[in-house]
Amino acid sequence: MRKAVASRAVRRLSGDPAGLAQILLLFRVVLVDGIIGARELEVFEGICLREFGIRSADLSQLHDVLESAKGQAAEKQLYVLLKQLDVSARYRLVGLMREIANACDDNQEQAVRLVFMTARLLGMEAEEA
Repeated sequence: MRKAVASRAVRRLSGDPAGLAQILLLFRVVLVDGIIGARELEVFEGICLREFGIRSADLSQLHDVLESAKGQAAEKQLYVLLKQLDVSARYRLVGLMREIANACDDNQEQAVRLVFMTARLLGMEAEEA
């Protein structure tokens, strides 16, 4: 059985550890309460398309990359990689996290808490996030 060829956007992301770290963090917001809500997933998919060029049809390929050695390495160095982003990219990332948190169906409080904790870890004040 041949494996599907990854889309250009997924291939590009697989070579970008900081990009992988961002996607991983965004997906953590979706998973924060242990339930993948329809609205959260819809917002996540929209962000993947808008910010990374990854279509819904390519999400299984994205999952494969995140489960690969490259994805696992990015996860281990997540906050180191994210702290290397410039300030405007950090604010953009936290804004994207908020988008997903606002779409949480059940336990929005956990998602919001993750956003604020991440903002602090990235050197932003909670009020700025």
